[in-house]
Amino acid sequence: MEIHADSNNVVLNSVITLLCLTQANFMNTSINVYLHSIDGCQLRRG
Repeated sequence: MEIHADSNNVVLNSVITLLCLTQANFMNTSINVYLHSIDGCQLRRG
């Protein structure tokens, strides 16, 4: 049972790590799109 629990923890940690990385990438992409849209608006005004 201990080995099974350890393998479950490894899988769970992997899933959590993957979710964290995915969320971080999504946040970075959203911020980049937001900043680019601001730059675009400023360029159009200028």
